[in-house]
Amino acid sequence: MKGDFTRNTFDPLHRYSRVMMQQGRVQLDADWNEQADISLHFLRSLAADLIGPHGGVGSSFLLQERRNDNGAAMAFDFDIGAGHYYVGGVLCESVGQHYTTQSGFKVDPAMPEIEVGDFLVYLDVWERHVCHLEDEAIRETALGGPDTASRTRVEWQVKMIGANGLGTGSTEFKDNYEGFLKQLNALGVYHPNRGSLMADVPETSAETDACVIPADSRYRGIENQLYRVEVHRSGPVWDGSEGGRASAATFKWSRENGSVVFAVSDVHVSAGNGVTTVTLDALGRDRKLGLARGDWVELVDDAYVLRNDADPLMKVSDIDEETMTVTLEGEALNGVGSDNGLHPLLRRWDQKFDPVGAKTAIDGAALARADATGNAPWHKLEDGIQVRFRAGDVYQTGDYWLIPARTGTGNIEWPREPDPATRMMMPAWVKAQGIVHRYAPLGLLRFGTDGFMVPGSLTDLRRTLVKLWA
Repeated sequence: MKGDFTRNTFDPLHRYSRVMMQQGRVQLDADWNEQADISLHFLRSLAADLIGPHGGVGSSFLLQERRNDNGAAMAFDFDIGAGHYYVGGVLCESVGQHYTTQSGFKVDPAMPEIEVGDFLVYLDVWERHVCHLEDEAIRETALGGPDTASRTRVEWQVKMIGANGLGTGSTEFKDNYEGFLKQLNALGVYHPNRGSLMADVPETSAETDACVIPADSRYRGIENQLYRVEVHRSGPVWDGSEGGRASAATFKWSRENGSVVFAVSDVHVSAGNGVTTVTLDALGRDRKLGLARGDWVELVDDAYVLRNDADPLMKVSDIDEETMTVTLEGEALNGVGSDNGLHPLLRRWDQKFDPVGAKTAIDGAALARADATGNAPWHKLEDGIQVRFRAGDVYQTGDYWLIPARTGTGNIEWPREPDPATRMMMPAWVKAQGIVHRYAPLGLLRFGTDGFMVPGSLTDLRRTLVKLWA
């Protein structure tokens, strides 16, 4: 969640049942958010225990052949039934729509070229953070429209993946959920082993100006921050070879949890010149939360976020404060930002690269490195904070970790555990904190040489719940 939060304190292992407010105490966003997380965890756990990994009532998310107003079948499309369906305890609500017109639909460019194909149709469910720039209704106009609280939204997408060899009549995955996940893993969709990160602020005596920072401080920042480290491009850690650069994972980071965003009103791409010019609604309320030359930014919109894309980041080369136009090095791809109805935003990231560091970066994001022996080196962020990625892990676009940094302790809030060899307390490896995707099988179907669904090929893989009421 890329919001302006102090920290995220919810941990199911704590087994807290509620947050108790006390009189005369400071109220923090983290306390209120933890109460919401506790309640949501209880409700979703209860739903998953009662329903199982997935299930719905009646024709919820039932797949059917799509026909036009004249009753003729339509190629490479189908209907998605209206109703409620639960995946891992998360409620998904459909008002009834077509596969090709669902939110964030991304056409597979290879699909029209498939002559005969069996497909596994499945439901992908996750939560998305939404700020006031992405939904104007969040603002309270009676107060002048200030930025107050943000929201999270359950996003779901019905997706297809080629499954030749499974057989469209197979019902194996209807009650074999583990087998379904193994099939998604084999097809490259589901990745059960999330990559891990380690963060630390080692002892240092380099800072001696006690008037600014205490001499024994380790985190050397002058403000409390919530750092966000996020995987940009999927892949394994980089082994240092030139050949491995193209497929290695990259990452970006922000000291403001990625919450510094700017509404975009116009995007102009100078094709072939490697330049994009964007016009913003505002340049930020102060220098700390504004833009500067040399900043790395990401142009996003609703479709980009729902596709979980990772286009090259762009670098701010010039800012015209009078016209609020920003010139970027790089070209916006795939029409991102061209439709104002998709709420285009410019998101600032805080990594910087000197001439030496630029050799270990690509497209504005740093390469997650490991040396030839498999050891994972430390990546220095700023003010003493450093992170490293575990050699051998594979990282996915959107994986993220939050690192609260506090001036009062001169440290970061990061779990520690005893080192197996020395028994000394060391920073722990932590699995990615999100984005959590949940999956459910919906059906198997076959498209023929004409692009139409083969009659009788649709197999329903949903789990239907029995109503206990009239």
